[in-house]
Amino acid sequence: MSTAAKKPVTGKEKPAKTMLVSSPPPAIVLILLFTAISAVAWRIMWWPMTHPSPLATLTLRNYCPEGAPPSKFLFFPALLGSWTTIVNDTLCLLTTCFELILRSPWRDISAGTVAGGGGREMAWQLLTTVLPPLGLMYLEAERPSASIWVKYPVVWGFAYQNLGAGIVCPLYFLLLLVTSKPQAAAPSHRGEAAFVGIILGYILPTVAMFLLEDYRWTTAWQFFPIFIGVFRDGWALIRPPAPGEDAGLGDFWARMTQGLGVIIGTSVHILALCEAAELDMGYSRMWTAYARTFLPVLPVPSPTVDAEGYLWHTVANFLKWDWIFIFGTTYVAALLAISQTRTARARTELSQIFTWFLSLGVFILMGPAALLAGTWMWRDDILWEEREGKTV
Repeated sequence: MSTAAKKPVTGKEKPAKTMLVSSPPPAIVLILLFTAISAVAWRIMWWPMTHPSPLATLTLRNYCPEGAPPSKFLFFPALLGSWTTIVNDTLCLLTTCFELILRSPWRDISAGTVAGGGGREMAWQLLTTVLPPLGLMYLEAERPSASIWVKYPVVWGFAYQNLGAGIVCPLYFLLLLVTSKPQAAAPSHRGEAAFVGIILGYILPTVAMFLLEDYRWTTAWQFFPIFIGVFRDGWALIRPPAPGEDAGLGDFWARMTQGLGVIIGTSVHILALCEAAELDMGYSRMWTAYARTFLPVLPVPSPTVDAEGYLWHTVANFLKWDWIFIFGTTYVAALLAISQTRTARARTELSQIFTWFLSLGVFILMGPAALLAGTWMWRDDILWEEREGKTV
């Protein structure tokens, strides 16, 4: 043992702050940022849907007359009173939106687009981009430190469905970053249950909606927030916590969920772009496929010249803007969450130019869902290393 005397720390000296990084933005900045994004998303997404051109002869209300949806959408009995009409009407509108995009009956919606072309690929990208924030939502709800604002993901899920994830995501991430610091991992058995719930309650219904081509599957898909919760709690019931269970394994399941997002997101991205490029007359026009898949068409076709194209692109633009706001908000929130770990690793990696080139490469080659999932995995890996006592 060394006999060297330890130098006492005086009031003028401060211990080395090896774990601190530059402070993340204060709460007021986050409030202003995310509420502004949500408000802008609301205006951009909903105004064309709720204020169609007065010259339009074909709108969603041609398929779903207000207060009188077709008989095939009368899922809920009249005993619910006025709520029956509201719920059935909403289900008709949601189902029709997705059916128009996924299975367009029109031969030529726009130049270079065949039946379903562009819509199907865009919908693939949108629904896989939802997977990382959705998985995060259900995993973060299981943390002991989760506030009441993020504790009930089913509420956020239904807000997604009725308002648009691009509008709801900024508000969710605001409350997550401000009120629910990840002080401890989710219990292992609850993390596993959430992972299973995402697979059985969201991924499988989404695959069924794409493959079975039946409007009833599209309608059933709208209830995925309930499906996830039911499968999650059912799995937790049949697989209770084991004696001596390692609570830290909750971090493992968080990374597993986002890892699944990387795999699925990459696969869908490659398949969607290859199909879109083929529709755009060859793989040499891959950038055209990127633009048609991700970017809104502005202006939309004239309703007097192309009534079907006007409706199709109005709905498609809503979903494309939804994707843009989901992606942008989730990515920014992930970077802020990494900075909130206040670790040397976060400071170093966020300051490296390689990090940003890598992010750009992942977006182009692997797709937006893979980038989002990978960035949140990065945050979870930092938290895990910190809990394991490693120097991060």
